[in-house]
Amino acid sequence: MEKERVSLTLVDSQPSVQVSDAAGFKAVVGNVGLETPATGGSRRTSAASVVLFGKDGTVIWRAP
Repeated sequence: MEKERVSLTLVDSQPSVQVSDAAGFKAVVGNVGLETPATGGSRRTSAASVVLFGKDGTVIWRAP
């Protein structure tokens, strides 16, 4: 079972705040690494981004 969490992280001098719930849903404000399964590509979002993840870890919404 997952736990509800709030965390502030700094990866390679790039900050992010993550909020997750017991069901596995997650919201990240700031830098986060994203992968595109179809192409195998990856990228990091900027500090001015918001990304929402479903309980299976897939992106369900993001801006920008």
